[in-house]
Amino acid sequence: MTAPPDREEMMPEAPAPADIAPAAEDGHEESAVPIPDEVALLPLNETVVFPMVIAPLTIGKESSIKLVDDAVVAGQRVIGVSLAKDPDQEKPSFENVHEIGVAAVIHTMLRLPDGQRMIVQGLRRIRLIEPIAAAPSLRVRTQKLTAAVGTGATRSGADGITLQPHGKAELEHLGIGQA
Repeated sequence: MTAPPDREEMMPEAPAPADIAPAAEDGHEESAVPIPDEVALLPLNETVVFPMVIAPLTIGKESSIKLVDDAVVAGQRVIGVSLAKDPDQEKPSFENVHEIGVAAVIHTMLRLPDGQRMIVQGLRRIRLIEPIAAAPSLRVRTQKLTAAVGTGATRSGADGITLQPHGKAELEHLGIGQA
């Protein structure tokens, strides 16, 4: 008898969240999980993963499901995630993903009839340097980042919230983002 398709698949080699250490004094996020210089890149449409945060992801595109399946089968549980510039593209190219992303470890996967759900934990911010391969999935060379990029965490966070459908109104209601 086979297991139902919605049965959770645990991956015992994935590190426990306790294995991910908090940020060091110099601002670097350190972890017991090594981050390779080359990773499979999962373009995300409406979700941003941050370092040290555990996040659920829903994947529905065939190319993304294949990317995650291939990474897990190969034992490469650390992948790169970055926001896609055009969420309607079935298989975004290197030019169509944002330059800054996060290295993330896959903790758990759940296969459902309409796609996959998984739990990832952001490890460290990365800069996407160059594409290595486009097929069968996007692989990129990365650089680990050690400091904030842009105008600072508070401002960047407010900018990200204003991109959400009702984010700007919510920030103004809280008294944030007013000139």
